[in-house]
Amino acid sequence: MECCICHGKIETHIHPSTGKPYWTQGHNALPVKDGRCCDNCNQFVVLPTRLKHIEFFINGQTNDDSFHTIKEEIVDKLLDNLEEVVDKLTDRRKDNAQSFNPSSS
Repeated sequence: MECCICHGKIETHIHPSTGKPYWTQGHNALPVKDGRCCDNCNQFVVLPTRLKHIEFFINGQTNDDSFHTIKEEIVDKLLDNLEEVVDKLTDRRKDNAQSFNPSSS
């Protein structure tokens, strides 16, 4: 399954005890896009956008035109930073894996 935001592969979630897949459908990508998204896009694009939506409505800004403009600006900034964040997380995971298994380096 393909992420509707970054067009990468949606991860299969594996149960740690059984090793069997328990979820393959990704995350709800709304309000960024209508579809399913990968773990990274959910964490770094969708969830922050939802939080901005909450902030937007708490502050009493309910004009639909300005709402969509703000949403587009937020999503553009988040997508610009997504690749850098994913690279850093990948490096951190590799470092963590090596620290737990020094013989693998």
